[in-house]
Amino acid sequence: MSLGDCRLDRQQHEAVIACEDAQLVLASAGSGKTMSLMAKINYLVERLHIAPPQILVISFTKKTVTELHERCAHPDVEIRTFHGLGNSLLQFVEHDGLASRRLLSEAEALAFVRSYV
Repeated sequence: MSLGDCRLDRQQHEAVIACEDAQLVLASAGSGKTMSLMAKINYLVERLHIAPPQILVISFTKKTVTELHERCAHPDVEIRTFHGLGNSLLQFVEHDGLASRRLLSEAEALAFVRSYV
């Protein structure tokens, strides 16, 4: 099956056309997650006429975010890491100077997660 320029298998195609407010994509390396996400973005914009600034893509790693930015045909789609999104949300909150300082470095956050997972 194809959607735009992407060749998708049945499961990928079903994920792309699923009409949900939020969607989680978990799969092994090399399974086509990025291609599926690009097809989903294209589907939302081109077929469902959703404005790119209304779309938020969140990934765990900067590497994936960079790759998604490079491959996305719609530059106004918001593509962030969880950490980056959280930091940007804190900028809207100003309580006792909290928003003006960095809470955790990326290394500190990773160390924290590793110690509890």
